[in-house]
Amino acid sequence: MTRAMLQIHGAESPLARALGRDTKGKLSLAAYVAAIPLSFVSPWIGMGVIIAVAIVWLIPDNRVVRALDEGEHPPGT
Repeated sequence: MTRAMLQIHGAESPLARALGRDTKGKLSLAAYVAAIPLSFVSPWIGMGVIIAVAIVWLIPDNRVVRALDEGEHPPGT
C-alpha cells in the first residue's frame, strides 16, 4: 500500500519525505518472517508477534499526518 501511495503522490512529495526509509514497514516484514519459525516452537509466540505488529500499525504515524497537513496548508499561508 505504501508503494501505491508513493506512485500516486510522487517520490518528492511531502508523503515520501515523511515516510523516509519506511522503517516501520521493514521491521513489520522482519517480524512476520520471524513469526513463522517461532510458531513451530510455540504457536502462542507466533500469534503474539503477529498481534504486536497489528497493534503497532494501529498507532498513527505522526510524521505522515504532519506531512499531509503541511501539504494542504503550506507554511506562511
